Amino acid sequence: MSSEHRDCCGGCRHFNGRPTDIEAALPGLSSLSSAYAAVRSNDGICAVHDRYVAATSVCAAYVAAADLAKLTDPGPTRSEVSSKGFDLY
Repeated sequence: MSSEHRDCCGGCRHFNGRPTDIEAALPGLSSLSSAYAAVRSNDGICAVHDRYVAATSVCAAYVAAADLAKLTDPGPTRSEVSSKGFDLY
């Protein structure tokens, strides 16, 4: 993440941009598309406000994340999760 976005939601410890977590938080999203889609950009879920937010958003609850890579790590793909016996739906 570039330094110009350091104080935005995408760099906050409350931000979760992992596609698998977004799909879990928004049931039915996978019927329209996928949280892995390019149209999602770097958006994610804010744990403080319990809502979907743009990574470039800003709010007073910002707390710098200790490890930015953990916030945006895509995690396992849909096929990797399915092959391990987990149900995404």
